[in-house]
Amino acid sequence: MTRDWFQIFTNVAVIFGIALLIVEIRQANDHAAAQILDSNFQMNHVNAGSLMGDDPASAFAYPASTPLADLSPRDQVVVKAYYDQILVELEHRINLNRQGLYGDNNFRRAAIGRTNTAFFWRQDGRDYYERFRPYLSDAPIHQELRSIMDAALKLADEQGAVEFIAAAKTTGEAQ
Repeated sequence: MTRDWFQIFTNVAVIFGIALLIVEIRQANDHAAAQILDSNFQMNHVNAGSLMGDDPASAFAYPASTPLADLSPRDQVVVKAYYDQILVELEHRINLNRQGLYGDNNFRRAAIGRTNTAFFWRQDGRDYYERFRPYLSDAPIHQELRSIMDAALKLADEQGAVEFIAAAKTTGEAQ
């Protein structure tokens, strides 16, 4: 009888150990996925920074009403790298949020606010998004990215971005 209890206890311990091993493997996979995402984000950040050159601020010295096509070729590269980086950052944050790693219950509101101010108060940002939007696929992450960008554009328009850009066009001042 004692031997039966010992066997049952041993079998339960083995099953419990296997369950713990499965949990540990899943955690390791989640951690590795987060590290891969972070590495990709860091690589894209470095690439965008190198495309911007030593003085990216000069590319934004144009009036807010300046279309992307009217910028110099060098400034177009800098501006596109800037907007690319914002989209990469947004996609990275969407991925982190989906994994529960972002830690912000107001993720969507924060993403819309950041994108609104970064993109849609300048004509070159609006031009960039109009050129970029058709390349978004029907993948869930691209649907979420499109949803955030469209909401940010709507918010900017409601807050008077179109009028702001028009005023910059008449005054010709950098914004």
